Amino acid sequence: MLKNPWQRILLVTFLVLTVNGLYLYMFPPATREPVIPIAYSRFKDELRQDHVAEVTIQGEVLTGSFTVPLATFYEETAADKSGEPRAYEHFRTNLPPIDDPGADPPARSPSSRDECRAARGLVSLGHPAG
Repeated sequence: MLKNPWQRILLVTFLVLTVNGLYLYMFPPATREPVIPIAYSRFKDELRQDHVAEVTIQGEVLTGSFTVPLATFYEETAADKSGEPRAYEHFRTNLPPIDDPGADPPARSPSSRDECRAARGLVSLGHPAG
């Protein structure tokens, strides 16, 4: 039927692309919720006000979620300039390069992390990839 090798290559390519398209149609990729980058001092303020639901520390990066969404005009891309405040449920911040003696947990020392886990029950320590 298909004696020409180019016809076989085109048919196989077409079949692979069709199966891939059907798979993506039936199982679309999960959408990611927006994450707002905040300053570490803002994180500490939100933590003091009990607006932080959970925190994960991976190396120097601290990520987490708010108990109540944070409404702000932060614009990540040019398409976000709708003029309406956007509600963010998740945040990201970088830990300071040195220990902050006045920091609320979670700070950089293991004892402070343990205190935070015991006191608030909201910290998990992530493992860096690789």
